[in-house]
Amino acid sequence: KGKWMQYEQRAATASSQFLQIGIGLVADPVRKADAPLLVAVAGPNLATSYYVRIAWVNSGGQEGLASDGVGLQTVDGTQLVVTPGPAPTNAAGWNVYAGLTPEGVSLQSNTAVGTQTDWAVPSSGLRAGRKPGWGQPPERYVVNDQVNLRG
Repeated sequence: KGKWMQYEQRAATASSQFLQIGIGLVADPVRKADAPLLVAVAGPNLATSYYVRIAWVNSGGQEGLASDGVGLQTVDGTQLVVTPGPAPTNAAGWNVYAGLTPEGVSLQSNTAVGTQTDWAVPSSGLRAGRKPGWGQPPERYVVNDQVNLRG
């Protein structure tokens, strides 16, 4: 019974804190991307291990949560090509994050890639960019003030 009462107290405290902070909302939510398809095609690059994550972007430029990482080992004379899965209806494009280690992926595209367009590693190789974010940040918060209106 003591543990149950402690649980009830913690749950009430967490609920109160949650309502004070508020619930974050967005007008045009972007879902987490599914893992992309990676293939190696004939190209100018050397054998390399690549790791890739992608993230959908809406028309306002807001980026959703990046996909889980996938990897591919290429051989000499090939080039990595990344193909996204089916795009959400509100997606205007997608960002590609690639690197030589799972933790080292960084943004490779200057602008969002079109929803029906593949992305290939350029012959110059990967570039340094920002790391994937934590998903779409809230545009506003709904807070339960619990204020009694007097009239």
